[in-house]
Amino acid sequence: MAKLFELRPKKDLLNPTFEGYKLSLDSLPVYKHDLPNGVEHRKPNNQQLSFQHVKTFGLHNHLIDDPWEDEIAYFISQDFQVFQINIHSLASQNPKFLPVLQIPKNSENLDGWFNSSLSFAGSNLAAVTDGGGTLYILDTNSRSSVSCMPWQIKLSHQLPGLTGPFKIMHSYLNEDPDSPNAGILSILLLKVKAIDEIESQIALSKFGCNDRETPFITCLEWVEYRRIEGAWSFFKLKRLAIPYGLDYASVLSPGKSLCLVAREPFGIIYDSVKSCATPLKTSQYLTSTGTDQISYTWAETPEEVMMWMSFEKHTSKHDLVIEIQQQNLKIVYKNQTYLNGELAHNIVVDSSTWKISDGQLEVILSKVNQSQDWDHLVHGNLRGQKVSDAEAAAEWHHRLIHIASEDMQPGAVGSRPPIFSSEQLEECDDVPLDDTYVFRFDGESNELTHKAILSGYQLLFTTRSVPGLSPAFCLRHDVDGLIWQPMGDEVEQPWGCLNTAVLQALGYIQASKEQRKFTVAPPSMVTFYMSYAALCDAFTHVYIYRQPNGSSTGVELVHRPTGRKVGNIARQQVLNIDTSEECLGALATNTFLLILTHLTSVPHLAGTSQDYEQAMWIRQQFIDFGLDQAMVFPYNVLLSYPDMEKPNQIHLVDQNGNTNYSTSGKQPPLQTDDEISTLIAPNFSAYSKNATVISTGLVYVHYGQHSDYDYLEGQGIDVNNKIVLARYGGLFRGNIVDLAAAKGASGVLLYSDPKEFAQQGRNNTFPNTWWMPGMAVQLGTVYLDNGDPLTPFYPAIESAYRMPEIKAKLPTIPCQPIGYDEAEILLRALGGKEAPETWWGDLDVTYSLGPELKFPNWTIKMEILTANTMATIYNTIGILNGEDEPDRYVLLGNHRDAWTYGAIDPSSGTSSMLEIARVFGKIKTKQNWRPRRTLVFCSWGAEEYGLIGSYEWTQQFAKVLSQRAVAYLNVDSAVQGNYAIWSKSAPLLKNVLLESSKKVPNPNPLEIAAGRLTVYDTWAYRYPDQNHPNLPTVTVLGSGSDHTSFMQILGVPSLDLRYNYEEHTLHETHYLVSNIVDKEFVYNKALTQLWMEVARNLSESVVLPFDIIWYSQYLTESFAAFKLRYESQLLANGATLDYFESAVRYFSFAVKSFQQEVLDNIDINNHIVFAPSASNTYKSTSFAGLADLLEAIGNQTEAEKEEDWAKVKHHLSVIAFLIEGAGRSLFEPF
Repeated sequence: MAKLFELRPKKDLLNPTFEGYKLSLDSLPVYKHDLPNGVEHRKPNNQQLSFQHVKTFGLHNHLIDDPWEDEIAYFISQDFQVFQINIHSLASQNPKFLPVLQIPKNSENLDGWFNSSLSFAGSNLAAVTDGGGTLYILDTNSRSSVSCMPWQIKLSHQLPGLTGPFKIMHSYLNEDPDSPNAGILSILLLKVKAIDEIESQIALSKFGCNDRETPFITCLEWVEYRRIEGAWSFFKLKRLAIPYGLDYASVLSPGKSLCLVAREPFGIIYDSVKSCATPLKTSQYLTSTGTDQISYTWAETPEEVMMWMSFEKHTSKHDLVIEIQQQNLKIVYKNQTYLNGELAHNIVVDSSTWKISDGQLEVILSKVNQSQDWDHLVHGNLRGQKVSDAEAAAEWHHRLIHIASEDMQPGAVGSRPPIFSSEQLEECDDVPLDDTYVFRFDGESNELTHKAILSGYQLLFTTRSVPGLSPAFCLRHDVDGLIWQPMGDEVEQPWGCLNTAVLQALGYIQASKEQRKFTVAPPSMVTFYMSYAALCDAFTHVYIYRQPNGSSTGVELVHRPTGRKVGNIARQQVLNIDTSEECLGALATNTFLLILTHLTSVPHLAGTSQDYEQAMWIRQQFIDFGLDQAMVFPYNVLLSYPDMEKPNQIHLVDQNGNTNYSTSGKQPPLQTDDEISTLIAPNFSAYSKNATVISTGLVYVHYGQHSDYDYLEGQGIDVNNKIVLARYGGLFRGNIVDLAAAKGASGVLLYSDPKEFAQQGRNNTFPNTWWMPGMAVQLGTVYLDNGDPLTPFYPAIESAYRMPEIKAKLPTIPCQPIGYDEAEILLRALGGKEAPETWWGDLDVTYSLGPELKFPNWTIKMEILTANTMATIYNTIGILNGEDEPDRYVLLGNHRDAWTYGAIDPSSGTSSMLEIARVFGKIKTKQNWRPRRTLVFCSWGAEEYGLIGSYEWTQQFAKVLSQRAVAYLNVDSAVQGNYAIWSKSAPLLKNVLLESSKKVPNPNPLEIAAGRLTVYDTWAYRYPDQNHPNLPTVTVLGSGSDHTSFMQILGVPSLDLRYNYEEHTLHETHYLVSNIVDKEFVYNKALTQLWMEVARNLSESVVLPFDIIWYSQYLTESFAAFKLRYESQLLANGATLDYFESAVRYFSFAVKSFQQEVLDNIDINNHIVFAPSASNTYKSTSFAGLADLLEAIGNQTEAEKEEDWAKVKHHLSVIAFLIEGAGRSLFEPF
């Protein structure tokens, strides 16, 4: 039988005069850094439903401390790399993140795996698991930040009988003092196993857990490895089954026993050295005494007979077998029969029932003869006590509780210490009591030797101690938190736990924090003092509680009503973390508090597992925020990816076939390790043709526009079968490739010239400024259309017909982006005529046109391995239902996928949308509020590939959206710079946008000092409207982001917002945002406030704040500009603007946004006023269908282009009819 021991607080550590915490507004230095790779963050699958699963996944601390190195921490990345964090370096702009180990990935299917776990057993020894079924023993060498070397795997082992995921709880090295290369390594592994796996080893009925509610049971694997002459090998294994979960486990020095915090019963079910199959119980009273000690009470009413019997408090309905028959009652508890006999009288079986609650069984029997009194319950059983009512039965239950309890003497010293009375408890103090103990398990005898019941002493958290000792744990003691250090077996006194520190009032505080996820405190052993404790919410807040040190706290207060001095007060501080970022880990040292959040940088290309995990994570955020619905919509679409192992490259090949120069194919990291990740895709252009092209010529085509090719043709330069070099800045890249193919080019190279993208000089680029460095490239799609290429006009749902890829409108030539440093080398090799001065950039080279190379018989070779493949993308939709007009939708949207890290595009917008959803959800939950109209939050997938996610969703729900959507508000990138607000908008939304911006405080202190107090003021000052100088510029919407399908296809008024101005490069990281673009995230906050205010106004206003007057004015001004440019051309070819002009004038009296039939030359874009230009998809042109036709005709007459001029006249007729019809729908319907 285990020996009882007490957890005795160290009295001189207790502070009975402590009176509480005072909120301190003293600022704390906060340093934010992006990690070099995303944190591994696994979640349970649909089968992992037990409470132990929830704790194992949800409370996993992804920050790992090192007892041997105080200022070093670790985390494991999403691609299974172990990174060392130099904690002191976090206070600088160059934090040190050092990869020290690549954990082997043994499977592509990670479903159901735990998060990888790492534990240090010595100064140069560690163990790590991949989260699946493999354990690795590591030689870490010295782990100091000065001399740390890559770690080496010394043993890879899959344990016998241990399949599936497990995590490391603790590890301990018992070194041989006589041989430095010998010793025993003990590792404790937590495993959650299916019950049927355990039943094959021992009957679970012996643990009192047969037919449990959950099909899982917790196991603790104690595995030992032996080192002989430096080589590790498996030694032995013990397996403990712990049905009710495990809170703490550690190996006690010198490695012969364990300290456990768990509930009874549990037992050892496997020992590789000796047989064992007996559950460990500290009291055998129940099984030795049998059923003759069990009694029951019963009572009756005219209609029913009630019977009560007491069992252990944690008894569940699956521990009992109750058989109720017309003349018989049988009760079986854990395979033992406690009552079985003939009832005094017959009962009605169908209306009789039973239940078990808190260990008390209640059986209700319905009488057949309701007038008959019963003088006994069961014939021949005299152990029952008849009572008058249920209250009397409760009294008897209290007297008899010990009979079915596993405690020999309930209430005795060492069994259940006294706790507060109910008068002392506040609501947050009321935690359930259970039979949780601290145990010592002896490995030699396989027996429990010591135990102390925790009762109300709730385990709060664990913390590291000095090297070689077990981790300490914190228990609630009254209102305080007491730190307990398990003693090693070498101590020459009875085994127990030593109270090493007290955290004042922490027990009370922790119980009051409903959203608490982690509690941490710095280690303490020698000084018996902890300087602070920190509580981290899952989101939003970190609470820091400074501990009083001695008699002086630094805070002196006076109780105002009495004048009494209140001196024993400590400080509380509160930190806000980004609300969109889930807290994944926390670690405390004496000088630093580290918080690890979720949305650290990780490449999340559409269609990858990282993108899926983010989609599901955002769905969970919507649920946690209190939205009414959160859904994920999958679509199987055609995407495009580079070869991750062999990047696309461009080669200069000499006359002998030797490669003289090759482009890198990848963007090198520049900001320390901030951009290192095996998940980063090499440079590519999505949907580029997969091809190898060899050409004798290269032609520099400037921006690759029609006018550029016209100039080249005038110089006698033909691009047919040549590779062309074009630079960003004029057209959408898809238009560049499409036009190059039309001109006969065999391939396209794209680069960003420093004249546009490094305007402060090539030596003043990222990481010092936001300008692009020489090897950075802009990634993007060269697919010219939008939506899934294989399912045009229809959603890419499971039942959709998909055309053959060969029939899709995909690029017909290869394309590859390169850095301007690489473009400079190619231009140096280029001969031919010198380009005009207007074509020059800022490279240190003569801009020649080509096509010949300077070196005879040299060729240029494009080796493009980019390939198209089917992949699943996901849209995540959150809905907050409206109260008065729930069938009218105000939609807010932002895409989720990114070419690399996407800290600006799209993550800055994603964080803003999540914050808006959180705030609206909180107001709904806390204040019982709902918007007038429904708010819909949209996280789109695969936007970068061609707006695929939003297109597929709007195609799937086009009927509903066209009838019910009020407005769509898009934010692609919340902050692309910090200069001023920039917006594109439908005229109907211009006024609500401008009025909302007047309510948002200016985040720029220099602008405030200049008298511009709001974002509107700076916007109007820095981007004045040329036609209306007192107003800020608001341009019209083209394409290029997720507003396109709403505005151009469905006719839903839309807008797009951002703080203006960097494109999609590798260096678009959290570092760029937090250290250069928006150091304090104040511009992101301002954009979020503006976005939210526009959404609030549109969802709450009784009358929609549409600006139809501005719409009319815009239409009038646009027509005047159109007439000025094209009227003479039209008149000369027999076309008139008279009807068009008449319709616009009529529209001045009544206007309305609408959608109508497809116009011939605008394909699927239904809007006659706003549509993207056919020659540049990013650009919007008023009356684009008509303007594109006239631009294409040029100076040719009706006689030369009769069919095209017929289309012009047709368009004029349709435009006039539709504009007039829109007016009549409001003013004169007939």
